[in-house]
Amino acid sequence: MITLLTAGSQNTSGVWKREGTITNKDGREQEGRLKGEALLYSRCTQAPDSMGQRYTLFFTAREGREDDLRWALHDRKISPDLRDPDTKQTALHLAAAKGRVECVRLLIDAGAKRNVQEKDGLTPLHLSVYHGHVKCVKLLIEHGADVNCTSRFGSTPLHQAAYFGHCDSAEVLLAASALVNVEEAWGQTPLFLAAQRAHSDVVKLLLKYGAFVNQTDKAHYKTGLHVACEAQSVACVQYLLDAGADPNVQAEEGRTPLHIVLRGEESGPLTQLLIEYGARCDILDDSGNSAETILQSLVTRYGNGPNMEMFGSYQQLLELFWESQGKPKSLKRLCRLSIRKLLSPCSLDLVNSLSIPSCLKMYILHVVDNRDNIDMMVSN
Repeated sequence: MITLLTAGSQNTSGVWKREGTITNKDGREQEGRLKGEALLYSRCTQAPDSMGQRYTLFFTAREGREDDLRWALHDRKISPDLRDPDTKQTALHLAAAKGRVECVRLLIDAGAKRNVQEKDGLTPLHLSVYHGHVKCVKLLIEHGADVNCTSRFGSTPLHQAAYFGHCDSAEVLLAASALVNVEEAWGQTPLFLAAQRAHSDVVKLLLKYGAFVNQTDKAHYKTGLHVACEAQSVACVQYLLDAGADPNVQAEEGRTPLHIVLRGEESGPLTQLLIEYGARCDILDDSGNSAETILQSLVTRYGNGPNMEMFGSYQQLLELFWESQGKPKSLKRLCRLSIRKLLSPCSLDLVNSLSIPSCLKMYILHVVDNRDNIDMMVSN
């Protein structure tokens, strides 16, 4: 560990040196590193204002130089809350963003403000979650960081964890009472963002903590199921449907999840899933198109072209549509769909408390022969 210079001599190149200079294998001094130390030392001791102190504090926190940071905080008595005049960041922001756990600890012990916000309203906790540094996340929360602090655009650390797929950080935040259904400026919840980015492990976790499965955003009136279908994530769609997501809710331009999946490459398995959970093929969007008419146009388009494989897959889906509409549903399936419709998504778990056979519970909850397959997809 190279510490800050507190004494030494200057060589002919003007670089500060201390006793016991480190050399590389061929005996030459590591001049670049020493120049950095010299600059650090000179700025800290010679600057007429706080600029040199701020540079020293930020450099040591960002680079994880614990001994140097300790020296700056305790020997030089530099305030841990100095802020960059442009970004409004503090040393704690930098250390948290870089995952410098011990530097974060030193700054906290020196009295650094845990919930200080930079120019966009991001706290050190936001940044540690954003970069996936779960150890820093835990440390900040243990020392009073606000898990529900919002940025300039209303996002919380849980929004960050959901969007970037940091499931471990999300679990720490939720265990610390992070609000699971909080909306940012565009009305998007953590569940919406996780589904949009196809982070099925985060979707599963958020649902476990009570995320509202049918909540829509403000801009396009989409639910998590809409954006999961756009992302073509079979696992996310399955988790959402299991939790009671409405497969017939209409978003912007009247589109249902079924309208959306027919435009994607995973239209086959997603279409089958949606129909199994009660998706209707006859709902019209604002242009007057049902899922069936869209599919018929796709069959016509690819039936007259060279891509017969695509034609075959769409033809199979069209036959599935006809079967689902023309063939009466079994009484068993009608009962299952009715029970799921009557129960709110938050009440589906009550099925487990009923005095009925476990196989019937599994059937009502739509997890027969599906859950193991989903877990396998997630692990892969």
